[in-house]
Amino acid sequence: MRVTRGWIYRLESGESVIPPQVEELRALAEAARMPLEALQDAAAAQFFGVDPLVGGSGEAKAYVRKLDRIPAEQRERLLSLIDSLALPDDGEM
Repeated sequence: MRVTRGWIYRLESGESVIPPQVEELRALAEAARMPLEALQDAAAAQFFGVDPLVGGSGEAKAYVRKLDRIPAEQRERLLSLIDSLALPDDGEM
């Protein structure tokens, strides 16, 4: 599937769309300058009703729930720190 303006319009207006594959999510993440993980979580919630925190550990869920209380600039710095410390997933390089 190719990401087209029409697909993005239908997505934004709440019309039915084919769920994006990881390749489309990567392209969208790059274009929006967002972390791929954020779009994966949003897509999982929107298209499949999956709460990304359900599968996480209790500790991870507690950290994520506190993020909204951290100013945006500090969240970006925190994400950079986490990215520098975390081992890459199999799909990342």
